[in-house]
Amino acid sequence: MKFANFVLERKSLIFTIFTFFALLGILEFFVMPREEDPRLKERFGVLKIVYPGATLEMMSRLVTIPTEEALAEIPSIRTLEVRVRPEVMIAEIRLQDNLGSDQEINDAWKRIEDAIKKIETKYPPGLQPWDLNRRVTEQETILIALTGSDDVLYLKDEIDKLRTELLKNQNVAKVNRIADPEEEIEIFIPKKILEEKGISLRFFSDWISAANHSIPPGTMRLNTQKALVKTDGWFGDLPSISQLSIPLPGGELRSIGDLGEVKSKPKFPITEIMRSRGSPAVGLGIVAKNNINLVQFGEQIELVVKKWQIKNPLLNAEIINSQPSYVASRLSELGWNLFSGILIVALVLISMMGFRIGILSAIIVPVIAIISLGIYGMFGGVLHQISIAAFVMALGLLIDNVIVVLESIQEKIDEGSELISSVKVTISNLAFPLFSATGTTLASFIPLLGSSGNSADFTRAIPIINMLTLSVSFLFALLVTPLLGAIFLRPKRKTKVSYYEIVARKIGTWIPGYATTILLGAVVLFLIAMAGFGSLPKKFFPDADRDQLILDLRLPEGTDISKTNEVAREVESWLQSDKRLKSINVFVGRTVPLFYYNLTQSPNSPQIAQFILKLENIKEKEVFKKDFQKILDTKLYSGIAVLQELKQGPPVKAPIEIRLFTENKDDLFKSHQEILRALYKTKGLKDIRSDLGVGTPVLNWESDDASLSRYRTSRSDVTLSILSQTRGLPIGFYRGGERPIPIVLRTLSKDSILPSTISESPLVSTRTETLKLSSVTHLTLIWEPSLLYRRNRETGVNFFAEVTNGYSAEALTKMLALRLEKIQFPESVRWEFGGEQAESGSANQSLIAVAPLGMMVLISFLLLEFGSWKKTGIILLTVPLSMIGVVPGLLLSGKPFGFLSLLGIFALVGIVVNNGILLLDYIGQATAKGDSIRIAIEFSLSKRIRPILLTTLTTIAGLLPLALTDATLWPPFAWTMISGLLVSTLLTLLVVPAATYLAFSEKPDVKRKRKNFDLGKIRKLIPYIYIIGLIATFSFPLQADSPVLTWKDIVRKAEESPRVKIAWEEWKRKNLEKEKFEHAVYYPKLGLSVEHIDRNKTLFPNASLPVVAGINPSYWTGGVELQQTLFDPANWFAVSKALDYSEEAQRLLSYRAKETSQSEALLSFVTIHRIKIKKQNLMELKQSLGIRFAELKRLYAIGQVTESELFRIEQALSQAKISLEELEEKEKVAGLVLRRNLGMDEDIVIGILPKEEELEVLRENEENPERLELVSIRKKILALQEKKKSIEYEALPKLVAKGSYVYLNNNQFNTDNWGQLSLGVSVNPFDGGVRKIRIEETESEIRSTREEFNDLVRALTLEKEDSLTQVKVKKYEVSIRQTNVIKSKNASKKEYERSKTGKSNINSWIDAEILYSEEKDRYEMSKIDLIERLIRYRNVLGIGYDI
Repeated sequence: MKFANFVLERKSLIFTIFTFFALLGILEFFVMPREEDPRLKERFGVLKIVYPGATLEMMSRLVTIPTEEALAEIPSIRTLEVRVRPEVMIAEIRLQDNLGSDQEINDAWKRIEDAIKKIETKYPPGLQPWDLNRRVTEQETILIALTGSDDVLYLKDEIDKLRTELLKNQNVAKVNRIADPEEEIEIFIPKKILEEKGISLRFFSDWISAANHSIPPGTMRLNTQKALVKTDGWFGDLPSISQLSIPLPGGELRSIGDLGEVKSKPKFPITEIMRSRGSPAVGLGIVAKNNINLVQFGEQIELVVKKWQIKNPLLNAEIINSQPSYVASRLSELGWNLFSGILIVALVLISMMGFRIGILSAIIVPVIAIISLGIYGMFGGVLHQISIAAFVMALGLLIDNVIVVLESIQEKIDEGSELISSVKVTISNLAFPLFSATGTTLASFIPLLGSSGNSADFTRAIPIINMLTLSVSFLFALLVTPLLGAIFLRPKRKTKVSYYEIVARKIGTWIPGYATTILLGAVVLFLIAMAGFGSLPKKFFPDADRDQLILDLRLPEGTDISKTNEVAREVESWLQSDKRLKSINVFVGRTVPLFYYNLTQSPNSPQIAQFILKLENIKEKEVFKKDFQKILDTKLYSGIAVLQELKQGPPVKAPIEIRLFTENKDDLFKSHQEILRALYKTKGLKDIRSDLGVGTPVLNWESDDASLSRYRTSRSDVTLSILSQTRGLPIGFYRGGERPIPIVLRTLSKDSILPSTISESPLVSTRTETLKLSSVTHLTLIWEPSLLYRRNRETGVNFFAEVTNGYSAEALTKMLALRLEKIQFPESVRWEFGGEQAESGSANQSLIAVAPLGMMVLISFLLLEFGSWKKTGIILLTVPLSMIGVVPGLLLSGKPFGFLSLLGIFALVGIVVNNGILLLDYIGQATAKGDSIRIAIEFSLSKRIRPILLTTLTTIAGLLPLALTDATLWPPFAWTMISGLLVSTLLTLLVVPAATYLAFSEKPDVKRKRKNFDLGKIRKLIPYIYIIGLIATFSFPLQADSPVLTWKDIVRKAEESPRVKIAWEEWKRKNLEKEKFEHAVYYPKLGLSVEHIDRNKTLFPNASLPVVAGINPSYWTGGVELQQTLFDPANWFAVSKALDYSEEAQRLLSYRAKETSQSEALLSFVTIHRIKIKKQNLMELKQSLGIRFAELKRLYAIGQVTESELFRIEQALSQAKISLEELEEKEKVAGLVLRRNLGMDEDIVIGILPKEEELEVLRENEENPERLELVSIRKKILALQEKKKSIEYEALPKLVAKGSYVYLNNNQFNTDNWGQLSLGVSVNPFDGGVRKIRIEETESEIRSTREEFNDLVRALTLEKEDSLTQVKVKKYEVSIRQTNVIKSKNASKKEYERSKTGKSNINSWIDAEILYSEEKDRYEMSKIDLIERLIRYRNVLGIGYDI
């Protein structure tokens, strides 16, 4: 009652405060910033790095990899997508979604900039300054195109003047140039003239730079003043460049104008092209400042453009896109929806509540909305389509509290209570229930408020405004509504019981008898709804309802911009013939400017052209799309063109996106084809494309360094010569204008740039000749990939596809996933989905991650209200009810389920739970008075049915304008809530009373009869139970234990390791080479031949054929020939021996590989034992410390041990745990190393270590066998000596015998067939000196091999002595360590006893215990070291393990 008295006593103060807030809301409505859509956070950025002339491989190695390594250290980066093309790298950076505040985002971008600055020194020289655009989401509010001249430089100069005027507006943040031709000063002098005059490119560049410097000459004192010194440091105008004299080698001076011409031209090569209405154009993109009224801003910009147009009538400055006009249209439509919603709500209230209370409620609704608007605007809110729609949605939510309070007051005054008393009782009774109901509704919006990411940022205004409006509604209901009720409400005449109460009481009487059936029915309906959910069409965000389309034209990667422009012109001509289009604007070499908030940007993309198409009538959009798509399908042969709608929500490149990753090129191409097949086989996909092009040709002029040195020139001269003919040689900047303009020297006209022309161009001139480029270079053509795609440092390729009408991206994604899972990709390949599937998954996951917090708050309010888990559970039963009506509503309306539908479901939960709370609260009030549960249910329904229906109907009424609007964004959201509310409200009126009745009704005491179990039946079941147990046992696969390997097993396994197998295969190849030689030299060779000859002149009438009488003009001939070498000294006496020695050398190396493999495997085996022993020692120390710690805690309790001493032992225990965890990881790695050495995949359990005597090390005085490598090298030397002999023997004669049988039937000889024998001798005494050179080469190889042998002998001698010394030292160390262990153990025991008697502190004992553990560990490690030294010593001696 105290609160009620406060409200009534301070009514003037309350009215004043709320009136002030209402006036604030009216004021804010006129001054609030206005935009079409919410601004996305600056979590997206684009890093652009240009390296002129660099190939893809150079860009990747010199630019991309260092950049990725630097950015990998920044945890704020979520994804780093890099697209590398020749000369340019574009890196798309996306920050983590959990970076919510502007400060966090700014700090992240600052760290990224600092990281790039740190690696600038690693970049190669010649790199252009990098550009990090962290504001790619900054919308270019207004786009302006300037046409009227074919001279783009003239257009650029004129539009710069307009840009200057626009920047004077205080609300302009910046003005971006579009299709800037980037002026350059071109000095064109043919290369031939430069060479004739003896002017080198270096001299010309240095002379221009010297005449065009920017060195400040300093200052000096002039009388008493400081004077600045000025010189002609740079060119002031273009004539000054032409008039500059250059000295020729003969002493003559010639001006640049005499040698060539100087002109201002657009930069070559062109990177961007723009056309508007078919004419060449340059453009401006105006970015507005944040939090301004865009509608007024648009009017200001239009006025500036009109004034400029009046001054320049010969040019045409056209606003091709105006965001402010769309903002005005959108806000006007939504404002009308809001007004319509308020009007419909008022009519519903008046018709259902009566005139007086209805009109009062209808007045309160807009007042609360205006107050909420004022608070929202005061804290920086912006009016856009999301915020206005949120106010429309809130209309139904805010009315509930008002209705409850007004109806309660009216009910009490109708019963005869005094007005003031009725107000007090209402405030006192409803304060807490309204607080709980409002709190639970607020809790349902917590997931929306707390979620992160772009989708959450886009819809953030919905939870903010609804939570704000609900809070204002709650305060208004308790503070202002009772006061207004006291003023306007009057007692009603007693009338008959209302229709609502009659229906409610009948329902209340019926519910207890069918309570179980009602709950079961609700469960069945919920399951049916969940089953039908899969048949709903799903779309993450709908398309925008604009009269604009984007035509995206993409040619293969690597296409030159000139070809792209040619195809774009052709497509543009098709568009210009269509009268349904209002305007056509073309952008070649880039994507369209960011005139819409979620467009993706691709700068420096010569293979891309995009069109902004604006239609005369938006209703013709779908028909136009179908018609023009047919034209594209039939006429477009180059590239892929996609007509795209503008999308709502966060940016998505395509509805379907697949990312494929692998570092293996062959696997990439193979998997690329497999995925393309899967995409083309999937019905419902269109415009399928990938960013893997055919490649880019690279013209490589390879220099001949010897020839270049002969003419005193270098590779850089070659590069400068080619550069001057292609891109132009940079020689400084022209500073005569407003900003520096590059100066380039070009020696070849742009139309003549051909590989042949450049190759034949003069490079350098001497007194006698002019050296052409082709004389000192060799031109080759190679192909390299045109694009390198990397995402988070993984190399891959992207696939994109559009969705045909009638299909959903989600269903097609699931279908594709099933197909791709059936494909057996190589092991190196990984794939994932992007596009709508990735964005929706991220957004939904963000909501679900915060949902538990909202549920916790909701349950907390319910427990605070009811103090009962049972009642809380009844209320929570209503949560799934909100889903039942959603599915049929969306199916009937034909709207897809998406992110906004999900938001609607979260909002539904709050309303449904609110209804359940007030219903259960009234049941509780009735039972508290002593009524039975049946009567309480009837009472609660009769009192709450009208407020519940009113809340539902007013909410639906407020949402109807959104549901029926032509906009595409809001109908799915509105229909989700409308259908969900209708069904869930009806079910709530049934389910909550039914569940309450079942939970709280008194149950009759029924005595349960005990049933006697039939043991006989149980016995019969035992065999079946046994069989089931056996089946269950054998149905689970038994896991085989890992093999236990002793050190001898390790040695045996090492003989079959990958290293040994490779070595044996190499020996096998040598053996096969020897066999091949023997077959070729010693075995006879058999030859067969068959031939038909036709000498008929009728076939060849003009042929000149000799005519011999009696000889057949056409005949067959054939034969068999057998050849055998009888004497071949080179091969028989030398080559065969060389191959024998070579094969023997390889065999010895194979045995040595076995010894090395055994040694490495044993060392890995010992390493694992080393770690295990360390672990064992640490565990013993930990156990000892643990026992002592327990005992010391007892001593600490009685004051014999200090807290610091106790902490010391805790610290020692913690350190032992840390060391154990570290050793666990090391043991895993060591196990992997051993498995790799043995070539095993299964896990291994190792046996005990070998003993010292088992290794059988030879003594010092025993003779050691020679290492196999040395024997192998000896064999190699013998093979080379035999090779030398074979070369010498080639001069000796070679004897070959042939036997043949010949058949010939041309009547030329007496017989048709005969046999013959022949013996031939071939000698090659002189071969031009080649044999001598080969002998010298072989002798050189023999000498180097001998040196290799001697060096290896010295190295092995040193290694042997060193290993033997280490074995001796380690043996001595083992004996010393053993003694130290015994001593330290005794010392630890003594210190412990002394600490117990108080003669020393606990720290001394801990130090002694740790010392003992360390000494024990050193002793064990020294034994391990000794075994390692013995293994290494055996390996040095070349002694294997014959086990």
